[in-house]
Amino acid sequence: MKSAEYPFILVVPLLLVKGAYSFAYRLLKRSSYLGDFKNATRKRKAGSADFSFLKRQGAVGELLYLETRLIWLNKRPRAFLTFGLLFLFYGFFVYGNPKLVHNYFYLIGMGVFLTGMFIFQYGQLIFEWESSYFDRLFTLNISIDMLFQEKYYLLSFSSLMLFIITLPFALFNYEIAFINLAALLFNAGFNVFLILFLGRYNKKRITLSKSALMNYEGTNFIHFIIFIPTVGLPYLLFIPFYFLDVPRVGIAVIAAVGFIGLLLKEQILKLLSRQYTKIKYEVLSGFRQG
Repeated sequence: MKSAEYPFILVVPLLLVKGAYSFAYRLLKRSSYLGDFKNATRKRKAGSADFSFLKRQGAVGELLYLETRLIWLNKRPRAFLTFGLLFLFYGFFVYGNPKLVHNYFYLIGMGVFLTGMFIFQYGQLIFEWESSYFDRLFTLNISIDMLFQEKYYLLSFSSLMLFIITLPFALFNYEIAFINLAALLFNAGFNVFLILFLGRYNKKRITLSKSALMNYEGTNFIHFIIFIPTVGLPYLLFIPFYFLDVPRVGIAVIAAVGFIGLLLKEQILKLLSRQYTKIKYEVLSGFRQG
């Protein structure tokens, strides 16, 4: 199917990208400034009743609410959100190319990147974003478990939204939808956990207001090799089945690995939070030192 014959193929993804950006803009603009966080900490008492209220009413949701403000009100994280949406346009170069649109190796890589770009960029500094007030979080009786749940939902939801936006690309090749679904499952069921695990090695304070352009503050060698396991593993799972001439089984295996991770989500998050708890004060010390 050629895009010239069906011009709406080009229009629909563009409209979805614009709609997603507009939705994010309206949603995040409703949020008050990060300074509200400081006011909230003064208003709340550290008593068990307040902790119970947060837990019953959704402390994880409150953390998500705070992080959306952080993303929108600061240059560097907001740039990653914008780039994640703009990167979707790259799909036209691959999916619109007759030589590539049926190539499984290109489609798998594109699927993982398109549905996981925000995970890979924003997630690499997943705890450092809050380094300037990280210790304040714990004055609200927020546990490490809740923090990890909030981070997981933030990254996974971003992958889901990006997947939905990529659905019209299936008009180029219907298999794109299934491959991107497998990539979504793999990102949410494996890559997010890997990003959260590697987050324990980030102990440097960063300045949120600085531009993202040529800004390597808070980065280390892990940030430069993260794409090896996050993108390489899906290929390792797929290649054996490709040479057995059953590529669709390979796609199903990628999806299955992610689905198993989703089933074990609670156990994995608890394991990660326990490990992070052991180095909690080491991380806080690093954030305070800058």
